[in-house]
Amino acid sequence: HPALSLGDYRAMAAEGDILAYERRHGEARLLIALNLGDRDQSLTLPEGSFTPLLSTHGPRAVMGSTLTLGPNQGLILG
Repeated sequence: HPALSLGDYRAMAAEGDILAYERRHGEARLLIALNLGDRDQSLTLPEGSFTPLLSTHGPRAVMGSTLTLGPNQGLILG
């Protein structure tokens, strides 16, 4: 996806073992969330509608504005 290699990078506020950032290119907006820890972690999502596009551990539900990532999980939302 062009946003991953050409897009603007914007770090997101996250707590615990979460690393999260956005990549934007044109109209495309992707959110990348990585749980670098060994237990479930939650991330508050920015405003907007997100759909899981790719996950290292299978699908995860996005509940309202909160995303829960499993241990050592990476997720790309579009």
